[in-house]
Amino acid sequence: MDRDFMRSMRELGMTQTDIETAMEAAMREMQTTGRVLPPSQIPTGGAPPRLDSGSLRADHRQVYQQKKLMQKHRFMVRGTSTANFADSSHQPLSALVATNYSALRLNTQAKGTYLILRTLEPANMLVAVQTIVEDAEGSVITLALYNFISGQADVSPEEALPVGTVLLLKEPLLKSSSSGGFILRCESPTDVLLIGLDSPLWSEVGKIRWRHQPYGALPQLQLFKGKTADAWKELGNVLFKRKRYGEAREAYAVALEKAGNGGVGESDILKALHLNLAQTSLCLGYFETTIKHAMVVLNNDPSNHKALFRLGRARYELRQYQSAKSYFEHFSAVTSDAPEAAKELKRCTERLAEEATGVDIFRLHLSQKLKPNTHLDVADFIGPIAVAKVAGKGRGMIATRDIPAGTLILVNKAVEAIFSDGDDPSDFTNTAMQAITDSRTLFDGSHILLVTQVAHAIMKNPKAYANIIYDLTSNSRQGDQRKRFCDEEQREPVADVDRLSGIITTNCFGLTDGKVRGGGSGLFVTASYFNHSCVPNAKWKVYNDVMVVYAIKAVAKGAELTIAYFTASEMQVEERLLKLEQRNFTCTCLLCRLDRAESSSARAQRNALLRQEKELMAEFRSNATVAIVPSQRVLNQHAKIVEKLEQSYVASGRTQLRLALVRPFQSQAAGALRSGNRKKAFDYLAKAFDCFGISLDALLRCGETGAGDVIGVDGMHCLNVAKVLAATIDYNCVNEGSSKAMLTEARRILAAIVLYERVTEGANRQMVKEKCPVIPAFLFD
Repeated sequence: MDRDFMRSMRELGMTQTDIETAMEAAMREMQTTGRVLPPSQIPTGGAPPRLDSGSLRADHRQVYQQKKLMQKHRFMVRGTSTANFADSSHQPLSALVATNYSALRLNTQAKGTYLILRTLEPANMLVAVQTIVEDAEGSVITLALYNFISGQADVSPEEALPVGTVLLLKEPLLKSSSSGGFILRCESPTDVLLIGLDSPLWSEVGKIRWRHQPYGALPQLQLFKGKTADAWKELGNVLFKRKRYGEAREAYAVALEKAGNGGVGESDILKALHLNLAQTSLCLGYFETTIKHAMVVLNNDPSNHKALFRLGRARYELRQYQSAKSYFEHFSAVTSDAPEAAKELKRCTERLAEEATGVDIFRLHLSQKLKPNTHLDVADFIGPIAVAKVAGKGRGMIATRDIPAGTLILVNKAVEAIFSDGDDPSDFTNTAMQAITDSRTLFDGSHILLVTQVAHAIMKNPKAYANIIYDLTSNSRQGDQRKRFCDEEQREPVADVDRLSGIITTNCFGLTDGKVRGGGSGLFVTASYFNHSCVPNAKWKVYNDVMVVYAIKAVAKGAELTIAYFTASEMQVEERLLKLEQRNFTCTCLLCRLDRAESSSARAQRNALLRQEKELMAEFRSNATVAIVPSQRVLNQHAKIVEKLEQSYVASGRTQLRLALVRPFQSQAAGALRSGNRKKAFDYLAKAFDCFGISLDALLRCGETGAGDVIGVDGMHCLNVAKVLAATIDYNCVNEGSSKAMLTEARRILAAIVLYERVTEGANRQMVKEKCPVIPAFLFD
C-alpha cells in the first residue's frame, strides 16, 4: 500500500491493528447506510446509468490534488472485494467488435467486445491506477486499471497514463464501486492497449468526435505537427535523452511508418529507426522486441556493431548466454570498443560456467551482505535432477543418478522477485489483496506485487516466460488448466491475472530462509517442481533473488527429492496441518503419519505441557537480573514437565521425531552447561538431536572424517544445530590458554558444525564463523 498513507497514519498514532479495525468498521457503516451494497444485493445485468461528468471529474480531481489520500478513501479499497472480477481476455483483437458504455451491463463482462476510451483527468493510484475516461459517445466513467504499473517501473501514474491518452479495453467489465458509484475495471495489463499514433487503430480514433475537454495539455506526441520521418525521429531522440523511453519508442514507430516500414536496404533512416527501436525496447525490458528490430538491421548489415551489441544484451537478459556470447564475440571483432566487448564476454563466460558447474555459494553470500535486496547476476544450474510424474502427487523432482548428501542440485534465479524493505507495510497490503485475488488468501503482502511483476514479464517477453510460468500448477478459479495457456501459436500475449494469482499462491517462495511468508517473495520456476515434505531430503536457501538447493541426505537414482515449504520443526502439529490444508495438500511424510496416528487428546495434553514449560522458562528469565544458573526448584519443576512429555510419547508408542521434546531437552542442556556439568549437558543434547533423528555421536565422528551422512534416513534438518553446538563452546569459555583436552573437544565440535553447514547449505568456514559469533575466532585458524 501507499507509504505516504502509512506514514500519515503512524503520525496520527494509529497501529496496524487500529487501521485494519477502522477499515472494517467503515465498510460495515457504508453497507448499513446503503453507500455500499452487500455482495448479495449488488444488481447484475442492468443497464448503466448516465453519470454526471462534472461531479465525477471534480471528485476525482479533489482526490488527486490532496497528495495525501484521506483515510476514508483507503477504507473504500476494501469494498472492491465484494463483486466478481473480470476474466483476462484470451481473444485476439481481430476477434472482438467495438462497443460503447451504453451497451454495457452492470457487473457483467462484455465478452467479445472492446471499448475505446480517452483519459480526461490525471491518474492517481490507490490499489489500482484510476482516472476519468470518456467513450466515443461522450459517456464519462471512472476507470480502474489493476496491475497496470510494474513494480520495477520508475514511473508515476500520471506518466504511465497521461491526460489525453487513447486506449482500448478488451472485454470490459462495468461494476459497482465501494463508494456507491460505478467503475470500469480491468485486471490484466494485456487487456489494455494504448493506441498511439503508430497504431493501426489510430485512423479509427481520428473519426471519433470527443465531447469533453481533457484537464491540462494533451500528450506531446498528439500535439506534434511534424510531417516527415526525420522530424519524428528527431522528436524520438529528444524524448530518449530525457529518458522518456515509452514516448520515444512511439515517436520512432511513427517515423518508421512514415519512412516506409520495409526492409532496411540502403536506407540510412530505416536502419537508424530500427536500431533506435531496439534500444528503447531494451531500456523498457521488451527484449524480444529488441531482437526483432536488431535482426532487421543485421540481416542486411551483418557487421553492424550496434545491432550486434543490442542483440547480445537482449539475449543476455533473456538468460540465453551462449547466444549472447556469440553476438558479443562478433561485436568484439568489428568494434573498436574493446573494454566494453571484454566486459560483456567476461559476463557471458561466467554465466556459462555457472550453468555447467553451479555458482560459488560464498560469492552469493558476500553479494547478499554487500547489496541486500538487489537482483543478482547469476545463471541457473540444474544438477542431477529432472521433473517427472510422481505417484499420487502429479509432478515432482527426481534424482537422475545416485546423489550423495551435500550435493548442490539446483541454482534457480527468480523470474521475478519483490524485495521487502523495512518500510513496506506488507501485512497491511493484505487488506487490499482481495481486490485482486477474489476469495483466495495470499500469504504475504509482497505476493500481490509479484502477480503484477509476473504479468508484466509475460506481457513484455511472452515467448520466454508465458509457457514456463503457465505450465506451473495453479489453484485459480479456472482450476489447473495448464495446456490452455501453453499455445505456441498464441499471437497476442495474455497475462491472465486470476491464473497468475493462483500460480503465485501455489508456487512462490519467501526470500527469507525456510519461509514462504515474509521478507519479500519470488517466483522460482524450476524450484516450484519440488514437492513438500516435512521431513525432506533437500534444503533450499535464498540469496536475494537466487535460490540454491542442496541434497541433505543421500538420494538413490529415481527417488523423489523433496523440500520443506516451511519449517515444520518450529510448529505445533495443528499449525502445520492447517498450513498444509491451506495449500490443499496432504503430506504423507513420516512426521505427518506419526502425528495423524496419535489421538487429538494426546496432542492436546502435550500442548498443555509445552505451554507450562514455556511459561516456567519465561518466568525464570524475567526474574533473572543477570545470567545466572536456574535454581534447583526451577530445574526440578522443568524436569518433571520433561518427564511427563516423554511419558506422553511412550503412551502413544512413538519413538521417532518427538519434536515436542526438543526445546525442553535443549533447556535442560543449557542449565547443565551453566552449572558446569558438561557430561549431563551433552546427554541432553544427544536426546534433543535424537528427537530430530540425528545422532550427535555420529555427527561428531563425521566432523572428524569430513564426510558421511549427517542426517539419518528418517531424520529432519534442524535449523539451530550450529548455534546449539556453538553454545557448548561458548559456555565452556574456551580461549587460547585453555587445556589441550578442552581445545581438542572444541575443535571437534567446530568440525561437526562446519560439516553440517556445508552439507545442508554449502557454507564454508567463514560463513560458519559469521553465523556462530560466540565461537572464538582463533579456533577457525
